[in-house]
Amino acid sequence: NPIETYGYFYSLTNYFFRTLSLIVILPVSLYSIFGTLLCCKENHKTENQAHLSPDSKLCIRVVTRGMFPELIKSNLEKHKNLLKPFKTLQYSYEIITDVPLGLDRNTDCYEVVVPKEYETKTGAKFKGRALQYAIELNASNLTDDDWVLHLDEESLLTKSSIEGIIEFMAKNKHPIGQGKSNS
Repeated sequence: NPIETYGYFYSLTNYFFRTLSLIVILPVSLYSIFGTLLCCKENHKTENQAHLSPDSKLCIRVVTRGMFPELIKSNLEKHKNLLKPFKTLQYSYEIITDVPLGLDRNTDCYEVVVPKEYETKTGAKFKGRALQYAIELNASNLTDDDWVLHLDEESLLTKSSIEGIIEFMAKNKHPIGQGKSNS
């Protein structure tokens, strides 16, 4: 018997705090459960639901110094396999590199080698230099309606990231997804 062992004050204090915790936790738990079940339907559009403009194209542009060609080739294959189920998504794949990688011409991928003597007007170096060269060269023949996704060589896309990109492209609200526009 806790009252005999601890006394009225300590026993009632213990019961009070146990009851108080139930009073606080129970409504929050119920709200979370019902909110999840009733209100939070998955709001992501799948590839089949997203209405992309037939003219929209996604250019996946990987920038690398070319030091790890096997990693780049492996990630290229992973991305191509990931993109297969997305039938309505038109895309191109570019690898911008300082060192030739020797990619197979049948990979549906443009390999763009930045010449050593190339310099930007602003003196940009490394990634900025490579990206500027890719913009000027426009190997994928991009138009103003196309989207460019810049990745590092070790970056891997997922199914949900592709779905999010397609949804972002379909909304067509913003000219950029990250960064700052100069206009």
